[in-house]
Amino acid sequence: MAATLFKIASSFFWTLSGLLLLLGLLGAPFALYARYRRKYGQSPAFQLSWSESYKGAPFRESEQHVKQRLEVTGSAEYGAKLGFFLGILGFLWTPIVLVGGWAGFMPMVTVGLPGLVVSWSVFFAARSFLKNGPAAVPLMRSAALAEIAVNLWVVVLVALCTGYESIFTETQRRALAHVLLTRESDMTMYTLFYSLRRGGVLTVAYVAVSFLHAALLLRSLSPLERARELQTREA
Repeated sequence: MAATLFKIASSFFWTLSGLLLLLGLLGAPFALYARYRRKYGQSPAFQLSWSESYKGAPFRESEQHVKQRLEVTGSAEYGAKLGFFLGILGFLWTPIVLVGGWAGFMPMVTVGLPGLVVSWSVFFAARSFLKNGPAAVPLMRSAALAEIAVNLWVVVLVALCTGYESIFTETQRRALAHVLLTRESDMTMYTLFYSLRRGGVLTVAYVAVSFLHAALLLRSLSPLERARELQTREA
């Protein structure tokens, strides 16, 4: 009886912990966005000012000084929130990737480490945007391009691992294992996560979310670049 109650209590505890972790993971990006907008939304970083010429009267031209707050576009807002989400996931994976790489689990080296760098980059790009406004454009562009590059590599890896389990010849399998810095007998380390016959579907879903985030970042750059030019001109 006592053992049964312990199992029930243990199951309840881990289920509740998992739900709380999931809620925290989903809610944290919104909380961070609200915090940074509240703290820095009225700062000079989001203040735009410029002069415009106008004809105030016949034969006379003067200048009008214009001040305006920078409006955060929808793509920039959702890009920041999704960047926080992906960054938090990266922080959670950091110990696993580092330990796995140190233990010789090669996917953690060839994919995990570049992925960590990108996840940290998109997190701090979101933070920099909400703190520094248009001045964060270079970091945002670099993070988006790095995100695209790493996820293209993951897409290629998914295709290769799927082919490894379906259509590749023995010679091609050996060559692929060599390229991926492992032995053919250890290729399960890759196919388990990147073959569409196994866990590759989840990997592709994550890649799709990352591509969406990169697209949001790139889409938000144009208005931010124009605002940055105005700030530079005024300075």
